[in-house]
Amino acid sequence: MLQQQHELIADRELDVRRDALLTFIDDRLAVLRDYAAFPLLSQTVMQPEALRADLVDFMDPLLLLGQRQQLVLLDFEGRIIYATRSDPPFGLDGNFDLEDVLEMGAQKYVDVVQEDGRLYWHLAVPVMHHDVTEGALLTRIPLDDAPLDPVADDKESGRSLQLMRYGSLLANYGHAEVGSQHQLPLIEAVGLELHYRVDSSDTRARQLGGVLEMIGISLALLITIVPIAAQIARRAIALPLEDLRSRTSHLAVGKIYETLPETQRIREVHRLAADFNAMAKKVRKRETSLREIQGELGKRVNRRTRELGKRQRELERRQAELRTINAELERSQHAAEAANTAKSAFLATMSHEIRTPMTAVAGYADLLMRSAHELPDRCVDWVKRIGLNTEHLVSLIGDILDLSKIEAGQMVLELEPCDPVLAIESVVSVMEVAAQEKMIALNVEYVGRAPETLHADSLRLRQILLNLVGNAVKFTDEGEVRICVREVSGTQFEGRELAFEISDTGIGIKEDQLDEIFAPFTQVHPVHHSERGGTGLGLNISRRLAWLQGGEISAMSEFGMGSTFTLRLPVRDDAEWLSAETRLSKKTADRGEERKQSIRGARVLVADDNSDNREIVAFLLQDMHAEVDMACDGAEALRAVLSGRRSGCEYDLVLMDMRMPVMDGYTATRELRAAGVETSIVALTAHAMSEDVAKCQEAGCDAYLAKPIIPSLFRSAVLHHVRRRVDVDRAASIDEPRRSEARDEPGGIESDLSDDPRFAPILRRYIESLPDSIESLEDAWSARDSEKLRAELHMLAGTGTSYGFEEITVEARHCEGMIRRGEELTELDAPLAALLDRLRAIVSG
Repeated sequence: MLQQQHELIADRELDVRRDALLTFIDDRLAVLRDYAAFPLLSQTVMQPEALRADLVDFMDPLLLLGQRQQLVLLDFEGRIIYATRSDPPFGLDGNFDLEDVLEMGAQKYVDVVQEDGRLYWHLAVPVMHHDVTEGALLTRIPLDDAPLDPVADDKESGRSLQLMRYGSLLANYGHAEVGSQHQLPLIEAVGLELHYRVDSSDTRARQLGGVLEMIGISLALLITIVPIAAQIARRAIALPLEDLRSRTSHLAVGKIYETLPETQRIREVHRLAADFNAMAKKVRKRETSLREIQGELGKRVNRRTRELGKRQRELERRQAELRTINAELERSQHAAEAANTAKSAFLATMSHEIRTPMTAVAGYADLLMRSAHELPDRCVDWVKRIGLNTEHLVSLIGDILDLSKIEAGQMVLELEPCDPVLAIESVVSVMEVAAQEKMIALNVEYVGRAPETLHADSLRLRQILLNLVGNAVKFTDEGEVRICVREVSGTQFEGRELAFEISDTGIGIKEDQLDEIFAPFTQVHPVHHSERGGTGLGLNISRRLAWLQGGEISAMSEFGMGSTFTLRLPVRDDAEWLSAETRLSKKTADRGEERKQSIRGARVLVADDNSDNREIVAFLLQDMHAEVDMACDGAEALRAVLSGRRSGCEYDLVLMDMRMPVMDGYTATRELRAAGVETSIVALTAHAMSEDVAKCQEAGCDAYLAKPIIPSLFRSAVLHHVRRRVDVDRAASIDEPRRSEARDEPGGIESDLSDDPRFAPILRRYIESLPDSIESLEDAWSARDSEKLRAELHMLAGTGTSYGFEEITVEARHCEGMIRRGEELTELDAPLAALLDRLRAIVSG
């Protein structure tokens, strides 16, 4: 029993010691917090230099509970702003962690450290600025100043107190060596603990006597005081509190006018009554305000409800209108779709109905022109007009169909490798007659390198160039039209590109009208419309076709001086680039071989229900020395092909009209493909919509030719698709014995176009102009005038091929290239002499 009392007393003493120590620390921390809360300190940590003088006057006189201790003010980064006393500041050698103070916000920092052989309390509080920790206020107090020594009043006492950190002894006070040990945590954050030991052999009796004495005194006091205190407490505390409880319950159920008498004996009860009355007053005030707010809110709710009902009715009305509009839009959409379908059907039907007779008109006009030498001059002029108007009508139909397909998003291009030089020369061959009739020069210039191939749609590329060159010829009355092909980089596309520049010396375009020329159905020279013709669709379609191939068309012009239209197309990185002269020589050789090609002996079947078309196509094929058979419908064509296959005489080509009676061309083609026939089948149809092309391909056709048939395109397609060719050399020797022999003799040089009667007067004028060119060349050569010589050679190079003398172009361009490269003029003696001999031979022949 005594042992338990001893332990209990020791625990209580330890609690008292710890509470006294914590009070010691908290009192000083409270003083530090009061100092840290001064605005001067919170402002100084933000502006230390501006407020340092005021800070010195403020901090130097400060005491810590009557004692002068060193105070240190630090900023957020741990730099010293100011320290009282002159000795070096403490705690900045690694023992003190400023981040711990700053991370604790508005809390505290307490630790015990050893400095200079002594133990100190380190106390710190944060300095706040707008509720954000911006610094710290520090102090150091000797450990012995704290109430730690349990035997300070009685040195003979058998008690000891130890200050421990994580099990390690920091300080020991007292002399107890035996007895039970008691421990309590002091500051857990830094591991400080108090260990208390009492020597039972020395103090047990004395403590027991004291305890018994205290117990006796306590019992006497309790017996005397408790009844009196109970009565007083009942009157002064219990009754007022009971009254407070009763009135509080009344207040809770809505009796807000209850009050308590404020004349109470006990001050705390008096304050409690006053606080209750103040609370009741606030409740009454809030209740009144709440009722007013509720009344106003009710009015607002009613007003908003009426407005909402009105808006709801308006919304329903608008929804009904929208439903009506949507229904009308749906009807309009259906009508537009039906109209678009009808338009497509109409275009397809009209295309077929117009193109079919146009084939006959164009064909017979071509046949008449072949016999122009047998017709009167007046009739020849009429036939020319028929041919020109036929071509114009075909072009117009094509433009309208192209525009329709582009706007409907149905224009599909076949992007594949194509030869840009071949495209240029094809366009020149078509336009040179028109240029010669207007007595204007049509020149082609290749600057630098040109790619072997472009990744483009060859047909659409030719269409674009034909339109640009055709416009240039149409609007130029004198001078020249020049086609310049050059390599360009870094302008429109990444990498390299090829530019086709078509320049003319025509009427030009005003600057403010340049943007208008690319609009559909627009012509900026309406006064010339009747004499020059056109629909205003060509440039718009050409630009759109260029866009579809990844290119662009731009225009520059000076009114009254001429225009330049530039087509730019991208060139693939893997394209092979050749010099202009290499390309020209290569193409010249290729064309020489192409002229020798023949389809003599080839068997071709023409299937068409229109007798005029059959006759025209048969004539064109017979003109190419082919053997022609004809069929009136698909069933007849099917029988003819299968019969020829069984007999071992297969056709080399089948030209199939796709709309025929009995069996149409689509069905006949499918039947032939199903039977294993591999003969090339080329569709002949007046339908020109993209879906018609796809339908022909799905049926099994190898190619597609739109009516009316253009002889040059027709011959190219036939040559490409005929499977069996006769021996080239034999055909050449049979077809052109006289011409080959003539070309071996300088005096017998003829134009490639000399057998065309339409070209005779134009060719005659050209040959008559050659003596002047010969004289100019000889004068320039004698004077060693390289510029004049180059100009004359350039003119001959641009016109020779146009009039059928391709050798003139080759030799003149070779000489011009030598001058452009800066070679010595003496190097020109041999090639220039050869060119002059050729010119004289042409004039004399």
